[in-house]
Amino acid sequence: MRYQLLGPLAVMRGDTSCELGSPKQRSVLALLLLERGRVVSADRLCAAIWGDDLPPNAMAGLHAYISHLRRVLRDPEAGTSPIVRQPPGYLIDVAPEQVDVAEFRALVEQARADLEARRVREALDVTARALALHRGTLLADLADRDWVATHAVGIAELDVECRETRITALLATGQIAPAVADAVDLRRRAPLRDRATWLSMLALYRAGRSAEALALLGRYIQRLDDDLGLAPGPELRDLQGAILRHDPALASWPDRPDADRATRAQAPTPLVARAEPATSESPTALVGRSREIDIIDRVVAESTAGVSRWLVLMGPPGIGKTRLAQYAGSATGDRGGRVVWARNPEETAPTWWTLRQIARGLDADTDDLLIVPGGVDADTARFAIYERVQSMIETASRTAPLTLIIDDVQWADPASLGCLIFLVGALVETPVTMVLTLRDTESRGGLPRLLAAIARDGGNRQVVVPALTHDDVATLADQVAEESLTDRERGDLADRTGGNPLFVSEYARLSRTERAAGDIPVAVRSVLDRRLAALTEPTLEVLRVASVIGDELDLRILMPVCEFDPHALAALLDEAADHRIITTASDSGSYVFAHGLLRDEVLTSMRPSRRELLHLRVAEQLGEMRGGGDIVARRARHLVAAGPLADPLAVVEACSSAADDAAARWSSDTAARWWRAAIDAHDRLPADRQVVALRDDLIMSLLRAEARAGRGQTVLDTAASHLTEAIDAGRVVATGALAAAVLRSGGSWPWMIPSENPGPLMDILERGRELTVGNATAQASVLAALAVGHCYHPDPAVPEGYLRRARELADELGEPGVRADVDAAYLLTYCAVPERSREILARVDSVIAADVRSPVDAVIGHSVASIAALYLGDLRLAENHLRAGIEGSEKLRLPVVRAQLRWMESTLALWHGDLARAQRHHAIAREVHEQTELYAAGSGMIALMSHGWERGELADLGVGEQDPLRWLREVVAAGDDVGMVGVAAAGVAATAGTRTDRVTVERLVDHWWQTRIPHMWTTLGTDALLAHVVADHGLTDHVDRFVAALTPFADGVAVIGHVGCAGPVALALARLNLAAGRIDQARDRARQVVELGERTDGTPAVLRGRVILASSAVGPDERARELAGVAATATQMGMSGLAATAASLA
Repeated sequence: MRYQLLGPLAVMRGDTSCELGSPKQRSVLALLLLERGRVVSADRLCAAIWGDDLPPNAMAGLHAYISHLRRVLRDPEAGTSPIVRQPPGYLIDVAPEQVDVAEFRALVEQARADLEARRVREALDVTARALALHRGTLLADLADRDWVATHAVGIAELDVECRETRITALLATGQIAPAVADAVDLRRRAPLRDRATWLSMLALYRAGRSAEALALLGRYIQRLDDDLGLAPGPELRDLQGAILRHDPALASWPDRPDADRATRAQAPTPLVARAEPATSESPTALVGRSREIDIIDRVVAESTAGVSRWLVLMGPPGIGKTRLAQYAGSATGDRGGRVVWARNPEETAPTWWTLRQIARGLDADTDDLLIVPGGVDADTARFAIYERVQSMIETASRTAPLTLIIDDVQWADPASLGCLIFLVGALVETPVTMVLTLRDTESRGGLPRLLAAIARDGGNRQVVVPALTHDDVATLADQVAEESLTDRERGDLADRTGGNPLFVSEYARLSRTERAAGDIPVAVRSVLDRRLAALTEPTLEVLRVASVIGDELDLRILMPVCEFDPHALAALLDEAADHRIITTASDSGSYVFAHGLLRDEVLTSMRPSRRELLHLRVAEQLGEMRGGGDIVARRARHLVAAGPLADPLAVVEACSSAADDAAARWSSDTAARWWRAAIDAHDRLPADRQVVALRDDLIMSLLRAEARAGRGQTVLDTAASHLTEAIDAGRVVATGALAAAVLRSGGSWPWMIPSENPGPLMDILERGRELTVGNATAQASVLAALAVGHCYHPDPAVPEGYLRRARELADELGEPGVRADVDAAYLLTYCAVPERSREILARVDSVIAADVRSPVDAVIGHSVASIAALYLGDLRLAENHLRAGIEGSEKLRLPVVRAQLRWMESTLALWHGDLARAQRHHAIAREVHEQTELYAAGSGMIALMSHGWERGELADLGVGEQDPLRWLREVVAAGDDVGMVGVAAAGVAATAGTRTDRVTVERLVDHWWQTRIPHMWTTLGTDALLAHVVADHGLTDHVDRFVAALTPFADGVAVIGHVGCAGPVALALARLNLAAGRIDQARDRARQVVELGERTDGTPAVLRGRVILASSAVGPDERARELAGVAATATQMGMSGLAATAASLA
């Protein structure tokens, strides 16, 4: 919309002129536009329409004019009108660039600034644009109104100043003829203005017409005297003298860039006051928020200086979080920055909903930004989108500081929340302020991780917005109330509202009569009820439908569900807007509820059956609309909310479609929620309509979605619940299928999570084993799951017994699917158990060749085989299996297996000595790992320990902010069987070398032999690390014991699952033999290390083997030369620990 006042009043929608009605109606719009952004009282509007002759029904007539104007100006898509009711009148909420008067004022100001900065050509361009806006005098069709004449004087002054600026710029650029012509026109418009005559005289003089310039002054003096009895100002007399003496300064005025600025001719100062653009002020100031404002100002200032900052505003509904966020946006705008809002609905938002709003606000193409890359795994796809979002934000912030405000982040969709977590670390030296508002009672999903990531940077702020004090409540109430409150009312208000600004404001808006009718309500509900009671029933009915639709009023749905014609619906929406129940969203332009509590109150005011009926009607309307996943998800949500009124099978179908759509968008968490909803809907069917096979399919889909999301423990919990149900119902086939799902729930790691108690699920599986006797297929699956569940049992015969019986059943049946379950169980039970490495590789070849159950087993096989091959020292085979596993996990979208393989990428990079690449892989692996329910703490700790051991540095060994040696002493002193923490402790001791005290390491080694389980995946790596500790401290009593444990694996690598590596096993044996004085054996093992490293491109292994060979060399010169070479290479590679060791031995 374009509003034109410089000439006859006109409003243009595109190229079409809007019909604005009678002169009286046009007067209302004209006055609102002249006061754009400011409230114009109803009395003043009536005076503008009728003057002193007010009719008895003036207010009714005004309301009719307002209603007609709203209809004309309404946005046909959003249904919103820019005319807003705000006591004691109305205001028009339109952007300044939409109104030609506001644009003209801004251009005149810009031209003045350009001229003062000597940007004369820019000033010429700006003045031309400003003058082109004029189609005549201000409001030419209403020029007889007194109030128009008042405003016209100001516009006329600005017009004259604009022309004076233009003439000055023409003279500065040497365009004399146009300057003379414009000066003549200016004198015609302002014949009694000194500056107009001064500019005209100078232009004539510069044109070589000195006599005419002097004659013009004579005529001007005579007219001033005749008309006003005045004499001209001194500037004109000075100019007369300068012309008579041909002052050279006149030739260069107003100081062209190449002119001498030592002398200047002085023109008369314009008598025009500088017009300030109209601004919209909040009806209430930020009361009692000085501390929060100071924090916001500091955060925005730091961000504007080029450092990204995050500000979290926390508190209950109505406390003022959004209002403070608006202040942050204003603070950015005051610094010339840009502000973008993203609002999150309380209902389940579509995938990427938050980021879509940010992208639209930054004028980005959301389809290009959020499209899922083809042919890649979920993690790669997600990070590709994350990086696009990062690039979009960084690009937008290069031109001006940027503030992104995410309102109600507790309701952000999981995909967007994951991106926000990524952005905390990715946006560093970027002038971006991220403002999040958060209800302090919400802590679901990824919110704790997001808040923890924000808290890591001391420059970020998390502000709990407090309640107002009694004095602040009194101040706010006095600002809002139309009548002053008594001291007692203020005190009662503070006590009963708890200082919540929203509650205070809502109550204070009531009249004194309404307040006197009863006590202050305990909660704000009664206050909101009274506001809603002021509305007509048709308007309330529209709001009821709108509250069911969602936060934003979608006219495509609202209109057919309400069954109102467009004009009637628009009038009802205007009534709701007048009472500030709904307001226009700044980002979308659509109507939204002014506050979530208002929508909540409208919802709760309806009977449940009425809400359910409206949800059903909304779902039906959505079903008739074409659209993508957003429409699909919204329809499913409303069908679920329709409860018993919706056909359960229709709900199942809708939720299944929503789940499929979420999965296609790589949002497995969302897909899992929809599958749960589908199961719940199916369970509402009468018994005779329930389809057992359908329900089993839904359960398996749920388990797959949870597994793809990396929710290993959730899969186990879900499976346990449904297994119990299936067993109780005697459903043998379902029991076997669920056991098979449990079997593979950990990806290529055993499903039994060490940090959790598997006992309850193991008991359920034992019940399943008893139930499935007589059904070999189901029992084989149950036995397979039990075998994996017992993989950490101290007695290896226990899992072996389950596997043997499962294999017997598979052989009896001869069914490839059953054999596949048993093979998968074997791979997972003995995953990363070095004694089984050759058997694992043979079994993997069989699984890959069969490929019967599903390609998933082949991917699991490749992942497990990569560890087995590395155990055996076959790096080429390990890397081949790794590549095949990555390809398969990405093709089949198996994020859990892909996360596990990311650790192996980091481990292999460490083996090759590419520490930078290893660190990059580690960073991605840790980020992906933390988003799953895999071995949460231990894996990351072991991986960091491996990096620290390879570098030889104690810093960042995965033990938090503690001193590593102190942490080690505390772990050893505890004396418990600490599992993966024990591996990390061995790594810290091995990295520290002799910096660890002997008592601590002796206790550590003794405890290891007391608790050691030979068939654990961490055992070989821990043996190797502690062997280095024994060698460092000369604990010769333990040498032979470790030699015996390590010798069977001397040809291989001491791998710790996918996540870590303790170097060649032969290296640990070499150091043990060296510590025992067995030099020849030590040198033989060292040569074995060098040979393995050279054969597999393992430079760190080569260097470590060379150190042992050099340290035992006979010739000192050869020894020093070799060690110096090792130290130089190690330093270059970043292996500072090895470099220091080599240097100390040289």
